[in-house]
Amino acid sequence: MKRKDPNKQHVETMIGEDVIISGELKLSGGAIISGKIKGDVITSGIIRLTTTGIVEGNVIASEATIGGQIHGNVRAQKIILRENSKVDGDIIYRKLTIEEGAAFQGRCDLDTNDSLSDSKNELQPKMKDD
Repeated sequence: MKRKDPNKQHVETMIGEDVIISGELKLSGGAIISGKIKGDVITSGIIRLTTTGIVEGNVIASEATIGGQIHGNVRAQKIILRENSKVDGDIIYRKLTIEEGAAFQGRCDLDTNDSLSDSKNELQPKMKDD
């Protein structure tokens, strides 16, 4: 049986445009999200949020490419905010790329922690005043 190389990042889960998930989404591999997630998304793999994708919660991944909207905090080793993306929350990163046209409201912090395992406790949902 062939073993997976942990250094290779694969997308193993696809969430379509017509899907709405309420609750925390925990994955061990990568995911492409085109639908809506109402809850945190946590993986040791990569996340690709397409232009139709929306996450209402925190995102924790090894890599995150954001084309859609995130209403929460993002923590990843590498984060790319694509030109039409919108992030309303804090970003913790090692490498950050923000393309022209991306909208970001929050705070950026360089990640000094070597592990993503404790990240969930460090990222608290951003609270809005009603």
